Amino acid sequence: MIPIKMSEIARATQGQLVGEDVLVHEINTDTRKSNESCLFVALKGANFNAHVFLEQAVNDGAIGLVVEQQSSLDVPQVIVKDTRNALGQISQLIREKSTAKVIGLTGSVGKTSVKEMIASILNHEGETLSTLGNLNNEIGVPLTLLRLTKEHEFAVVEMGANHPGEIRYTTELVRPDVALINNVAAAHLEGFGDLQGVAEAKGEIYEGLNAKGTAIINVDDNFANYWRARIGQKKVTFGIKNEADIFATSIDSSKPSGVRFHLHHNGKCHEVSLAVPGRHNVMNALAATAACLSIGISIENIVASLRGFTGVKGRLEVHRPSDELVIIDDSYNANYTSLAAAIDVLTNEDGLKILALGDMGELGDEAREYHHKAGVYAKESGVDLLLTIGVLSHFAHQAFKEGAYHFATQKEMVDFIIEKIKNKKTAVLLKGSRSAHMEDIVTPILKWTQQNFEGAC
Repeated sequence: MIPIKMSEIARATQGQLVGEDVLVHEINTDTRKSNESCLFVALKGANFNAHVFLEQAVNDGAIGLVVEQQSSLDVPQVIVKDTRNALGQISQLIREKSTAKVIGLTGSVGKTSVKEMIASILNHEGETLSTLGNLNNEIGVPLTLLRLTKEHEFAVVEMGANHPGEIRYTTELVRPDVALINNVAAAHLEGFGDLQGVAEAKGEIYEGLNAKGTAIINVDDNFANYWRARIGQKKVTFGIKNEADIFATSIDSSKPSGVRFHLHHNGKCHEVSLAVPGRHNVMNALAATAACLSIGISIENIVASLRGFTGVKGRLEVHRPSDELVIIDDSYNANYTSLAAAIDVLTNEDGLKILALGDMGELGDEAREYHHKAGVYAKESGVDLLLTIGVLSHFAHQAFKEGAYHFATQKEMVDFIIEKIKNKKTAVLLKGSRSAHMEDIVTPILKWTQQNFEGAC
């Protein structure tokens, strides 16, 4: 973190400083982590209040507190009206002190993969900060910005949302030099009502651009024109189906080991080989290219870095423990669009094709319809067996019909899969939303393969 004084924090938060004006080098919001030499910000939520842990934080080494009521503890404190807002204001102060070029991105599908692609490119250019895990909400984005140091030349910040106004808030903190919406799909419908609501919420990211900023637009998305009409800053487009500044041709996604394509920019063509499967990753690569070009990275360096990108854990992570077995771990999250893309990868494999599907969450009133569509798409695409677990996935089971099996417990599903992969050449895709915890099915299966196949990974 860029060091700041408590008095600066008090000014930024319209708070009151009580005690010594100490210099803060690190901020923490969680007493389960070390508070040694940290400023502890006591957050409050619907089901928690960190003010009850102030003594623990100080005993663990916290040098100061940000609180809503003054504590009797003998440490410097900034008293604020709302600690959650204060966390954002402090992160905004750090952002203002940083000279890093910042890329902000959001989208319904693939935003974490795009974030990691961008970060892998920028890491070859200089010190780069990127969002860790899923810290992309009203708390996660400030925590990401608080990790900025004077050494950072670049930052890539992922912004998610499950209600209108959330991205507007976080993009005001981030103030990106480049803003990107990867796409709009049926995700988080519960909080937005419909796809138009999702598009409006995602579009909030463009509001935070400064006058010299660049908006990256996916011209293949149904809402491309909607965004174009609302953006006054410079625009850079990417796509495959429609005319764009950055586009791809000669796409070959038939190889399980990855995808090849020709990337076009400024009248020049570059051959790209991605070590990650799926046609959708071509679009992700185009998005990452557009973003990095917009902050001055050369196309040659971008292409070289893309060739070395190896993917994200839990996102179409392919394990080949033997010549007869493929395990595709796409358990990190799920919606209908990402599931369809993963099914396309599965059906490129040889042998028995098994889809193990958990519930897809936050689809609102359309949850049943999208799970039904998932079952139909899996059947039509050539999946041989559909294994489901959860309440909503049962609708996919019903749509798939013959070859569908529904399980009451994860152990039953694991045992079934292990029996199947013992007998013949098999490819298994495991997919579900975070709430389905499909990673708990992936882990024992991979453990079994490690014990039964020499050199399994």
